Amino acid sequence: MDAAHSPVLPQLLCDIDKTIAADQDAQGALWRITALPRQLDSNVIRLGPGAVVDAHDGPDIDVLMLVLDGTGHLLSGETKVPMWQHRLFWLPRLSRREIRAGEDGLVYLTVHHKREALQVSLPSSA
Repeated sequence: MDAAHSPVLPQLLCDIDKTIAADQDAQGALWRITALPRQLDSNVIRLGPGAVVDAHDGPDIDVLMLVLDGTGHLLSGETKVPMWQHRLFWLPRLSRREIRAGEDGLVYLTVHHKREALQVSLPSSA
């Protein structure tokens, strides 16, 4: 098999415990998958104590979200679901959601189908 068609091998992507412990003050994306080629996107996100991801309609893809550390709530409409370590959530495509971190903050992993990068097209000259 030539190099252009060789299979991609399984690989370690992230040591979650080390990533979470590395900088306790860091917020936002602590890690994101960069391996290529791939069909998935994945991120480890930290929200500080009381931080909120405002209510929004999710993307046109399903998302799995696994709580790694801390506590919080997932809100969707009138539903408020507690979040804590090792709880796994399914966020259906286009679903309305809001995430509120608890008093100790919240760290979670998201996994979803890879979205294609936006392409900018310039108008053709006549």
